[in-house]
Amino acid sequence: MQKNNINLRQITTKDDLQGLKVLKNILNDKEAKEESPVPEEINEYLYLGFLKLSEDESKDKLPCFRYWITLDNEIIGYSDIKEYIKNDILGANIGIILTKEYRNKGIGYDVMQKLINNAKNNLHIEEIIISTKKNNKSMNKLCEKLGAELINMDDECQYIIK
Repeated sequence: MQKNNINLRQITTKDDLQGLKVLKNILNDKEAKEESPVPEEINEYLYLGFLKLSEDESKDKLPCFRYWITLDNEIIGYSDIKEYIKNDILGANIGIILTKEYRNKGIGYDVMQKLINNAKNNLHIEEIIISTKKNNKSMNKLCEKLGAELINMDDECQYIIK
């Protein structure tokens, strides 16, 4: 598997149903399902609404950009960058969810690097927050590898990158 063929493609209403299959795959995986905001009853109608919402939210004053994570043009997960303003600082929450067969292969690190670079260089984000469940050891390890600082830990861990 060549990791240099990993890309982020913004989610739009022009997307086909390949993404729906990936979302259903994620929902069938207990570990990913806990981290995913996708409703359990996702169907074609709700999927089209997800595409529309993703496109609309990218145009908000404080946008949320959602991306398909692709490997050789095949969707293997999704990610997002959600902007916020706190104490006059432009920040963003970022996250990723990969289908099970693509986890723990270094892909998450590459995707997070792309998201961080995009947030800092193109969106001019000053701080990045990554939130994950306390028991998500893979994501916690990934955050540490990215050099993120743990700032909060209850049921959910929050990491910050400045």
